[in-house]
Parts: sequence; C-alpha cells; structure tokens
Amino acid sequence: MRRKRKYEEDQEVETDLVSDALAQLPSPSQGTTTAPPTYRLKETTKDVNSSVICKLTRVCRLPLFVEEIKMICVVMKQVQLKGWHLANLHVLRCLKEGDDEVPEPTQMFFYRCCAATLGNIEKRDRPKNQTQYKSFHETCQRYWANRERETAYTSESMLNAGDMINETAKLMEINALNMIALHFRRRLHQYIRFRYARSYKETKTLVDSCYRVRSEPELDGDDNPTGETTTVWTEWDETEDPVELELGEWLKIIPWQSPIRANSAHFVRKLYDMLVWIEKYAAYIKLNGSTLHGLFARIIHIPKVEDFLKNELDIVPTKKNTLGAQRPFAKPTFQKNRAEILRKVLDVQQFETSNRKFADEVKTNGYGASILLIRPVTTTSVVEKKKATRDKKSKAKRPEEIAEADSFAKDLFKLGAEYTPDVLIGIDPGM
Repeated sequence: MRRKRKYEEDQEVETDLVSDALAQLPSPSQGTTTAPPTYRLKETTKDVNSSVICKLTRVCRLPLFVEEIKMICVVMKQVQLKGWHLANLHVLRCLKEGDDEVPEPTQMFFYRCCAATLGNIEKRDRPKNQTQYKSFHETCQRYWANRERETAYTSESMLNAGDMINETAKLMEINALNMIALHFRRRLHQYIRFRYARSYKETKTLVDSCYRVRSEPELDGDDNPTGETTTVWTEWDETEDPVELELGEWLKIIPWQSPIRANSAHFVRKLYDMLVWIEKYAAYIKLNGSTLHGLFARIIHIPKVEDFLKNELDIVPTKKNTLGAQRPFAKPTFQKNRAEILRKVLDVQQFETSNRKFADEVKTNGYGASILLIRPVTTTSVVEKKKATRDKKSKAKRPEEIAEADSFAKDLFKLGAEYTPDVLIGIDPGM
C-alpha cells in the first residue's frame, strides 16, 4: 500500500492515500443505492450438433439395405473419380486448343461431368447433334470413344441419382476453388523465381508487388478529404519497375483469394500459362564435380554436412590441416574424384544392371532426375589395316558358304529356303 509523508507544522505525519480517497466519497445515505445485479438466461437460437461414428451394420436393421447402400457408395465414388477425370480433360482441351470459353469450376459444371460418366446418360446423349454445351459435348464424345476402345468399369445407372450427384458436385466445386485460391501464391512464387529472379529476396519482392494495392484519400459526403486513407483493393499501387508492370499486365486482376474465387476460369488460364512456361524453360542442371563442389560450398557450415564429407569422403575444409588420406575441400578434389563422390552422394546403384553402368552424370530440374547409363565394352579385337584391293568381278557366295562363316546364318539355313526373316524384334534389358 502506497504511503506518503506529509509535513504539518514541522512535524512528520504519515498518511494513507487510500484512506483519504475513501473519506472524500459521499456516505451511502447521501447517495443513491444501486440495485443488486440480476441474471437472466439467454435463449440460444442455434442448436448444438454432434456426430457419433459407428459401423453401418449397427444402425441399419435390414442386412439387404446395408448391401444396397454399399453398392451405391461404390458407384458414387467411381462417378466422382471419373467426373474429375472428365473435368480435367475438358479444361485441358479448351486451354490447348485456344478455346475462349474455359468453363468455370461451378457446381453445375461438375454435375454435368459426373452425370456424363453414367452408362444411361451416354446412350441417351450420344446421338445428339444439337446441344446447349457444344464444347463440352465434343469432349464427352472423345471420352466415350476412348472408353469403347479400352473397356473398363462402367458406372451403373441408378434411380434418382441426380440428388446424390448434386451433393458430390457441390463438394467438388468447393475443393476445386480451394485448390486454385489457396495454392496460387505458391505457384506464382515458383514461376517468378524461375523466370524473373534467382535470389529469394528478389523473388519475394516481386511476389509482394503483385499483391500491393493502391491507397487514396478518404472523402466525406461533400467530397472533402477527411485526413484518412482508404484502400482500393482492385487497383495496383503505382510503380516504375518494368518487371512489376509486366506482371501486373499479365495478371490483370490482383490475385487475392476472393477475386480468384470470383474469376476462377481467368486464374486457371494463368496457372496453365505458368506450368507451360516452367515445363518448357526450366533449366536442367548437370551434377558433376564442379556442380557438387558449389552445392557443398553453400551448406558446408552445417555440422552434419561437414561430418558427412569427413567420414564418407575424407574431405575436410581447406582451413584445417589434412592428415593422411584426407583431401582438401576444393574444386580440383571434386573434379578428380568425381565418380567416387557421385556414388557416395547419389544412390545410383539401384538403376544399374549387368550391362548398364553409371556414366558419372545426372541431370535434374529440381523435380525429376535423368541418370546417364553406359554399356561397357566387354570384348576387344585387333584389326589389321590392309589396302583395299578391287576384284574384277565378285563371286556370289552360296548359302552353304555363308552358313559356315556365320552362326546366325547357319541356324537360318537350317530353316529352309522358304523361310525369310521379315521381322526382327529386339528387347533391350536396360529399358
């Protein structure tokens, strides 16, 4: 409790601040008396739901009813999988063929995709020449033609299947919009890193510029500035960077989640453009001695990496003294011992066969890897060079003479004169 010393008439008197403050308050008889608080029960307008998970046989009393539900669940799962497949086929066909009308991933679109996979829908809609959705009907024609050539499971026709397909299509719409909206920034970051910037800092700056919006002064009812600013979420901030201007002109819409969900077809085109460019121009780097030295130089400060180089490859940093068989961490060391280091760092032995050996070269684009294999030469022959002498007239050899010189021709001669080797099929064990 805080106390304060006060001097009155040259005498030191100790007073209590809390007591003084309470003394200045009016007495309860002078002031108004406050009523005790009252409590009342608040009626809730929402019900609280909960789920109980159990086996289907515990709920259903009829065993035949359980079997029918299982059959319908299998059919609906197959309808959903084939609906996704048909939706991807149609969207990719529209993008590759330059169709201006890329479909929006709506519930109705997925409903048509799922319904087109049923057997009864195919028989009913195949003869139609005039249809409301011509582009989608053309995709269905190709899908049905491929299904005829490759026989597979065909979903059974069900009575009143529209309601179940409608619920499935709603979930497919939600999943599709989430996949496009939630992962667009990550894919945009990868695209910018490959095309415009190499360092992480430059990439992050360019990605942030795609989401930077403009601010303008706020106005009141009489169009007078209020001194505050408001954000214009549909316009980019002013910039003079040519790369940022190029990205803004290419995107055309600020890629926040709500605009992506409202313009999903537009951003599907952008995703397709990014994937096409990355697949076409993604650089494949070659992992050789020099490349491995540069990669290890970036992460050699990590203790685990330094221990791996020391224990597995007998390589130590150049600042430390080398003892015995230890080798210095330098580019010539990696170039001289490239084969040994590559086999220690990369698990290439699993791809080798009896006649295919690792050729000390691996190419990768960060996702896939291409491992070069070579067939070693197992036989050697000495060929004596002689001057070519032209015979006046070459004599045709008889089949018996050819058979004596070649074992393959000898076996072929045994088959008879009527046999001709029209086709020769070779199987490469390294494929």
